[in-house]
Amino acid sequence: MRMEPECSCNLPDARDSDGCDTALDLYTPLMSQPRRAVFGWIGLVLLVLGLGLATLASDPARLLAIAVAQERGAGGLELQTMQWEQHSITYLRGGAAGGEPVVLLHGFAADKDNWTRFSKHMKAAGYAVVVPDLPGHGVSSRLPEHTYAISNQVAFVAALADHLALDTFHIAGNSMGGQISAAFAAKHPERVRSLGLFNAGGVTSPVPSERTRILMETGTNPLLVNDLEDFDRLLSFVFVQPPSLPRVVKRFFANRAVESRPFNDKIWGDISGENYQPLEPHLASITARTLVLWGDGDRVLHPSGADVFAAGIPDSRTVIMEKMGHSPMIERPADTAAIYIHFLGDGG
Repeated sequence: MRMEPECSCNLPDARDSDGCDTALDLYTPLMSQPRRAVFGWIGLVLLVLGLGLATLASDPARLLAIAVAQERGAGGLELQTMQWEQHSITYLRGGAAGGEPVVLLHGFAADKDNWTRFSKHMKAAGYAVVVPDLPGHGVSSRLPEHTYAISNQVAFVAALADHLALDTFHIAGNSMGGQISAAFAAKHPERVRSLGLFNAGGVTSPVPSERTRILMETGTNPLLVNDLEDFDRLLSFVFVQPPSLPRVVKRFFANRAVESRPFNDKIWGDISGENYQPLEPHLASITARTLVLWGDGDRVLHPSGADVFAAGIPDSRTVIMEKMGHSPMIERPADTAAIYIHFLGDGG
């Protein structure tokens, strides 16, 4: 199944927020952290631009905090924390009160706000959502002595569900988050109502991705940023139509990405190379109804990976979104949520 974009603009209008959380003091500490992920803010920053570029240049962190508060408010999302082993974990919880729970997992070098604009559509459809900063990401703790292998992230998801008393739930993830979601569904099939894989990692695609070719030929990870110019390259690499951002915004995000680089290198080492944990041997153990969703323009993970998931998971269906990059829930959150919500309602 292939999906054309439902609207002429590939990026959401940042002015369509239908809610605002005025408790900015909840969000200001997040903006003071030096290790904010990049992709979580791309959809939100367009809202900031309407608040005044002059103020943005003088205090970008504050205006970004305002944007985050408005977008989280639209999804009814509240910031919460928990302890897991030695980790302090931050997560968002909200959506529709009493709705079926959906756990959403972000990818490598990203954070929980990748799902913020997507989540307001889940709320409107009657679903409750839980969106964590995975250990080592966002404002959850980063412990150099900890191993951030996929199996350890799966253990964290189980602990998060136990903490929230979620016996069964829907789970979906993007990229590395999709790999974690699939690994969880294979290990704990009795807990998973359905599985959503959005441009998911963890399998070897028949056609190597551009990211794979770059890694093999140069040893360079194209998902990591060294400077402002590198940030421009990253946007073009991840999105089919990169957002147009003023230089001051790019510099702000680029600085954050550069500051996060050393620890992201550590996490990458924990999930790749000799530490890579392939999903292919475990796909047949996934009993949940599964949506395999991919952007046809993904340069990070080649869309042919969808065929591997579809062949290995017994009850799966595939949707290929046209003119879409690696992170559909950021690039076109409304379209992506509509596909996912239809899947959730089509068979329970």
